Amino acid sequence: MALIVQKFGGTSVASPEAREALVSKVKAEREDGNTVILVVSAMGRSGAPDATDTLLGLLGDLASGIGTDIDGRTADLMASCGETI
Repeated sequence: MALIVQKFGGTSVASPEAREALVSKVKAEREDGNTVILVVSAMGRSGAPDATDTLLGLLGDLASGIGTDIDGRTADLMASCGETI
């Protein structure tokens, strides 16, 4: 018996079919006698203006355009905005 942490987000929770697959994976671990902690992240909306990947891409484009690097704290803040939205 183990403690399993499973994190899903993006395309793995974007559609009903994908969510059914997620449930199957969690059930399989539980049937094997494992305890599961499930973490669900942002829903996939690739290309949407408020999607996490879109926000991080815009941040990268901005950094390239002004000739600078983005520090980890700023990238984390931008990622958290996408997760919250």
